[in-house]
Amino acid sequence: MSEHDALLAAILGAPDDDTPRLVYADWLQENAGTVKVCGDLPPHNCWKCFVPDGREVRAEFIRVQCQIARTDPHDAVCGKTLQILSHGGGAVLFTPRCRCKPCSLFRREYMLGRRHVVWDWCKGIPAGSVNTYRRGFVEQVRLVSDDFLAHGESILAAHPVTTITLPPFRVEIDAPGKDYGWQIYYYEPGTDRDIASSLGIGPNRADMIARLMQDVRDLQAEFA
Repeated sequence: MSEHDALLAAILGAPDDDTPRLVYADWLQENAGTVKVCGDLPPHNCWKCFVPDGREVRAEFIRVQCQIARTDPHDAVCGKTLQILSHGGGAVLFTPRCRCKPCSLFRREYMLGRRHVVWDWCKGIPAGSVNTYRRGFVEQVRLVSDDFLAHGESILAAHPVTTITLPPFRVEIDAPGKDYGWQIYYYEPGTDRDIASSLGIGPNRADMIARLMQDVRDLQAEFA
């Protein structure tokens, strides 16, 4: 397993912990480089041929969103006029010219997300899905059941997703704790009425993914 894969595995194994994410952000910044964007006909290597590979931007995006997640919701915006800006499937609230720390964080998150969220950040998730980033990674996904059955294993193997909306139901994934393993709950969309659950899965993420995929197949057949 490469160093990158080991860092990602640590994030997937502890989705509620910011520490592995911040360690990953440090690794991204330390390993940032450039990529060549032009061809070699004729062969040349001028400075215009190379652009940043995006790792440094991703590192900052992770850090900023982790800071936002730790911000008290009641202090997240100042009392001035708010502007609602949409990006990444969510809503960002900030006052454009305010210099307070919360507004500065939301403003920076918006600029990074609007300009730099790229396909590689949500790799494996089908086009047309609605993805919400939190703490630097895709945390919520909304897509049709057929797409999830086709791509669900790769999505869950690459992203610390905790909420999946698959009309006509919603899936909530709880990470393992000290005395229990992964837990999966299924709800009616827009409500907290549970329709099923899978408990006692154990701490292995692969076991959780296998159980979730089977549950979705069973529920899809039930709701068909």
